[in-house]
Amino acid sequence: NALTRTVARLAAVYLGVMGAKAAISTSDTIVSAKNRIGDANGTGWNSKETQQSLDKIYAASQRARTGYSDMMSNVGKSMSLASNAFKGNIDNAIRFQEIMGKAYAVSGASQAEQASSMYQMIQALSAGVLQGDELRSVREGATAAYQAIEKYAQGVLHSDKSLKDLASDGLITSDLVVAAILNSGDEIDKRFAKTRLTFGQMWTMFKNDAIKAFEPVLQKLNDVLNSDSF
Repeated sequence: NALTRTVARLAAVYLGVMGAKAAISTSDTIVSAKNRIGDANGTGWNSKETQQSLDKIYAASQRARTGYSDMMSNVGKSMSLASNAFKGNIDNAIRFQEIMGKAYAVSGASQAEQASSMYQMIQALSAGVLQGDELRSVREGATAAYQAIEKYAQGVLHSDKSLKDLASDGLITSDLVVAAILNSGDEIDKRFAKTRLTFGQMWTMFKNDAIKAFEPVLQKLNDVLNSDSF
């Protein structure tokens, strides 16, 4: 009995530490995203405009059944590293992430595959062209998006070459990729609407709700960190 009580106390301490670690990590993710988004908006990290952008990101993540914190981070990186591709409009970056999230779901990509592919996509947008490993990751993780880019590129460039060949020629620019994905939004929305909700997606949506509900608390953690008394 004494051993059991000791183990129970140790477990409680461990869970408390892990809970605090998770809360701090999530708080840092939100603040980092708000820093980037606030800078992109030119209004500061804690402005009304930045909060409105976060609300739009939350709504988009729920519609796409993707992680709220992941989408915050991706939108922030997109605006920081490839703002020109989105014409400096954060709403374009949010819509882009929503469509890509739905394309991953349509293609049956796992969370790990989605995260890896999106990392590669943002790298490509930052570099100015989509080709090589970045293009391969899109083909493997989001077939629907790959097909949309190919169809759009062939029409704009008046070519019947495959996307792989067009990319090899350096013709698949960041502007073209963003325009292609945004243009395919309605079609991918329809295809996504026919997919069945998975347990993993439902859990992700539940976590999104929890993060959104605790956002003021997570913000307060960062306020304490940035106080003089701390």
